[in-house]
Amino acid sequence: MGKTMRVELLGKSGEELRALMVSLGERAYRGAQLYHALYAERRFDFTTMSNLPAALRARLAAEASITPPRITKRYHSTDGSVRYLLALEGAASSPAAAPASIETVYMPEATRQTICISTQAGCPVNCHFCLTAQLGLVRNLSAGEIAGQVLVALEDNRAKLAPQTNVVLMVQGEPLLNYEPVIAALRLLLDTNGVGLSPKHVTLSTSGIVPALPAVNSASFVIAPAALNHQTFTVQPANTVAGQIELARWCLEKKLLPEARAHYTRVLELSPDHAEAREKLGFRQVDGVWLS
Repeated sequence: MGKTMRVELLGKSGEELRALMVSLGERAYRGAQLYHALYAERRFDFTTMSNLPAALRARLAAEASITPPRITKRYHSTDGSVRYLLALEGAASSPAAAPASIETVYMPEATRQTICISTQAGCPVNCHFCLTAQLGLVRNLSAGEIAGQVLVALEDNRAKLAPQTNVVLMVQGEPLLNYEPVIAALRLLLDTNGVGLSPKHVTLSTSGIVPALPAVNSASFVIAPAALNHQTFTVQPANTVAGQIELARWCLEKKLLPEARAHYTRVLELSPDHAEAREKLGFRQVDGVWLS
C-alpha cells in the first residue's frame, strides 16, 4: 500500500482483514484484533486500538483509513430521538462512490434503542407516500456506509446506551436493489465477533422486489437460520396483482411476516382472474367478497 492508495477498512469482513494483515507481513490473528476493535469497540482512530502493537498502528494510520459517515447536523426531538444528517465522503473520482448525504434516525427507549438506517442515497422506487422518492436514486451505499451508520449512532450515544439495539433498514433506499452491500453489512452487524446484534432485532423493510426474493432465500448462510426465522420483512405491495400475490405467497411460506394474510387482505387489489391463487393463499369468498 502507498500513501496515494489508502485501503478503506470500514466494511471489510474479518476474513478480508486477516488477509490484509498477512499481505503486510503480519500474523493473520492481527486481522481479528483489528476487526474487533473496529466493529465491537467502535474505534475509528488507529491510535486508540490498544490491542494492536504501536508499530502496526502507526503503519495502518499511514497506509489505511477508516471513514465512517460524518455527522453534519443533529435534529433533536422532545422524546429523545435524534435525526442525523450524515455526509458520505465517497470518492469524487468515482460516480458510483461520489460524495452524498443520507439520514439516520436514533430512537431511545428505557430498555433499548432503535436505529433506522439508509441503504441508498435517494431511492429509485416511486412510492407515492415517501418523500425520498422525489430525490430519485443518487447512488448505492457500500457495506461500510450502511453498517457505519449503526456504529456512528451508537458511538454518538455511548454514555446512555440501553442493553438492546434494534436496527431497521428503512430510511432512504430500497435494500433489495442494493442487495450485495446490504447482505455484507448485515454480516458485520449480526456477527457475534463484530457489532453483535441479535438477528431478531434487525428488520429489513422492502417495497417488495419480487425478482430479489430467491436471492433472499439463498441468504440463509449469511443471516443465520435464527435470523431467517425471526427477521421481519415489512413488505409494501408491488405494482401488479401478480407481484402482490407472489409476495404474499413468499411471506406466508417463510413465516417472515405472521400477519401476511391480514396485511395482504388490506393491500391486494384482488381480481376475479386470480381466484385460484387467492384460494391457495387461504382466502375464501363469501357473498362475492374475499376474506382471509
